[in-house]
Formats: sequence, C-alpha cells, structure tokens
Amino acid sequence: KKLISVIGDSYIEAFQVNGDKSYPYLLKGIFNNEYEVYAFGKSGAPLSQYLHMSRYVNRHFKSDILIFNIVLNDFDESIRELNPSDSQFLQVSFDKNDSITETIPQTNNSYPQYRPWKRLLYKSAFFRYLYLNIKVSEIRAKYLAPQKYGYEGNIDPQEEEKNKERILKAITYLVKKIKEENSDKRVVFVMDAPREAIYNNSLDKSKVAWMYDMLRNICSANAVEFLDLTPYMKADF
Repeated sequence: KKLISVIGDSYIEAFQVNGDKSYPYLLKGIFNNEYEVYAFGKSGAPLSQYLHMSRYVNRHFKSDILIFNIVLNDFDESIRELNPSDSQFLQVSFDKNDSITETIPQTNNSYPQYRPWKRLLYKSAFFRYLYLNIKVSEIRAKYLAPQKYGYEGNIDPQEEEKNKERILKAITYLVKKIKEENSDKRVVFVMDAPREAIYNNSLDKSKVAWMYDMLRNICSANAVEFLDLTPYMKADF
C-alpha cells in the first residue's frame, strides 16, 4: 500500500478522542484501505518541530504523501526569540545579521518530571479537577487580565501582527526546507479554520486572515499543496 504520513500537534496526537475518531484514522477509511495512514503527533509542537518530525519519518518510513496539519500558533512558536519556553522543540532562531539557524532541542526543566513538587501536585485529583475541568487558569486570565484576553484561534492577533515580518521569514524557511527534503513526495499543508470566527459569524472581521494568505502564498511559491479548511468548516457549521 501507499503510505500517507500525517504530522502535527495535539490534533494529530488526538489523546482526547477515541482512536477511531482521529482524522488520520478517518482518512484511512475514506480511501477504503487503498492507503496506509500513520499519525505522528506531539502536543504543543509548532511547525518547526514538524520539520524535525518529518526527518524522523523519512528515516524510518517510506511515505508517498506527507500531510502537515497547521494551526495558528504553529507560526510564532516556531521562533525561539518569540517563544523561548518551548526550547524542547526544534525552532528557528535569528542571529544579529537576521539570518536563520535551526536550534538544537534542549531539556525543558519546567516539565513535571523534573520538578518533584509538580509531580506531587499532579497526583491530586482536586488539583486536576480545578485545572482540567474548571479551568481556573482560563478564568483567571479572563477576569483578572481582560486586556490580554483578545485571543483568536489560541493566539494574540496583535502580537502576531507586530512580528509579521519575522514570522513570514521563518515560515518561508520552514516550508522551503520541508519541500527540499521531500522533493520526491506529495506534500500537503492543511490549515485549521478560525472556528471561533465561524461560530460567532464574524469571519469577515477575523484578524488572522493574513496568516492564511501568507501560508497560501508561501506554499504556492514552493510548489506545495495548500488546503484551507475554512470554507468547508463554515459550510458544515
């Protein structure tokens, strides 16, 4: 069988749903077993880490098609200077001459396995109830810091706009690199819709539309296929 490898973050890791509800599994069903579909997902991973994961996939598997699942926070979190807290992932960094280099993933000492008090706290059912069910951190952000609660699609559009030039340069590098390293494969970028804007009937006022245009143009320039899920999710909703 031909192999489709789907690479992404928690959408592909899909620990929150049953195995037969994840979209790589559903994709295999659509093709009626003509293709084998493997999923390679890591919660919190940005686009830069997808490049890293694709290198692992290429080393161990012979994919015919690579699908990269893109969400809005994949862009700024790929840049070390904009998101140093994700040093455990491969990211890109800008030197003093504004040239791009790839970083080496490092141990993130803030993770629970490196903090005994966190390991102990996470064993508490009461804490997990507050954090996961009641979502106290989100309540705090909403009511104690409302000026910072203007997120759309899990990003702050104003911050993204401020870093637009750097994001453009970083994503251009990453898409080009992915294409160069997979020139013998079909490469598809699938981008999640701005669903909150669809649900609120405010798609025409979305502040993240430029990010879809940016990735569409970069993919076109590098002969990479781009699928924007916005019209499909809007029609379905």
